[in-house]
Amino acid sequence: MRDTVERYLYGREILVTKKMTEASGKFYDQQPLRASDGELRAIKTADKRYLRPDGTCALADTRRYGGYCTLTNTYYAIARCWDRKGKEKRMVLPVPLLFARQLRDAQSDAKQALAQYYMQKLDCARVEIVVPKIRTNAEVKLNGYRFFLAGNNWTILTAHNATPLLLGDTHDARKRYAQIISRLFQIVERMREMSKKSRNDDTLQQRLERIAQPRYAKDGTRVFWSISEQESLELFDALVDKMTQAPYAYADEKKQIGMGNIGDDIRQRRDRFEQLSIDRRISVLATMIGEFRLGSAVMDLTDLGLAKNAGKIVPNVNITGKSCIITERSACGLYARELFRI
Repeated sequence: MRDTVERYLYGREILVTKKMTEASGKFYDQQPLRASDGELRAIKTADKRYLRPDGTCALADTRRYGGYCTLTNTYYAIARCWDRKGKEKRMVLPVPLLFARQLRDAQSDAKQALAQYYMQKLDCARVEIVVPKIRTNAEVKLNGYRFFLAGNNWTILTAHNATPLLLGDTHDARKRYAQIISRLFQIVERMREMSKKSRNDDTLQQRLERIAQPRYAKDGTRVFWSISEQESLELFDALVDKMTQAPYAYADEKKQIGMGNIGDDIRQRRDRFEQLSIDRRISVLATMIGEFRLGSAVMDLTDLGLAKNAGKIVPNVNITGKSCIITERSACGLYARELFRI
């Protein structure tokens, strides 16, 4: 029985899903902006108290009275956009809440109105809506890298990793890595608790510093509590290899998405990692493991001479020429519907 439990615990990849959502509420940021020639929405368009002789509302003039700027986005769409030179792009774009009701009611001019909005926003000659509705947390597989679509700012997508971390090629190797990581996070938690207690206590601070000193096993290996120096290097190499290989790295040479770029940067700083004290190594390893979490993640790699907020996964909204599969999956994982494939 124990062998069966261990085989499934260490050797199976768990299907991870997220509940898909769509925003609701206010159409705009409710703080009006000053009058300008920029892209503003009128404060009022049909108030009879401010009607002009020609029948238009005076407050509809944003160049004089200002208006609302930031539209609330509810979900996303895929559109084919042609620029003034006739070049085509396929893009994942946000859909403002303002258009959601028209699209939901299947009004005949809803897609046309949304396309017109994109034409003005992106300065395109023509826009065709391919997929009108992709909800937040839909599963996207872009050139082999799988992530949850969490946001869009018209330039880049906010991507949350959707592939669980699985180390080792055999059952025994996976079991070994699982035990190392379990011990590592027990140490991290203990260090965190002791650091909180030692802020105003000199005795606890001295104890923490004493425990943080590496000890040596019989074979001469440095050991920090229950993690040896060799185990820390082995885990470091395994994590870097995962970051730079499929399915976590981009499928082509550019590696513009996924963990490929940051994985290469970390690998080039292996010598610096070896020079760290064992407690700092544990901190770096815990941060690297956090990059594989199934959600938003960044790494503090200042100990390796890299950025404090490294590892953000931000694909471009332009998916032209890329392999892309978008799937809506139920929270329980039993039902799936493919929305788009190129």
